[in-house]
Amino acid sequence: MNDNYYSKLANLISSLTPLEFTLTASLFGYFMSLTIPITELNSLGNWFELVGQILLTYSAQGTATPTNEQYNQLVQDVELLKQIILKK
Repeated sequence: MNDNYYSKLANLISSLTPLEFTLTASLFGYFMSLTIPITELNSLGNWFELVGQILLTYSAQGTATPTNEQYNQLVQDVELLKQIILKK
């Protein structure tokens, strides 16, 4: 599979409404539960949990870490606030 496939899949998933998103996930989970042996469900469920945790951690770190431009602006803002505080 190439990057274009993953890009199309990501675009499809992000275009779903909240109701469609949860409904498709629920149906997918129920369908898998009916077709996969119980001994494999636990392992597969743990694998999906791990993938989800990695995605959440990666995206959280990406949004929490400022770019160089944002960092420089924060430094300037702090310096300005210091000057304002010291004047009072």
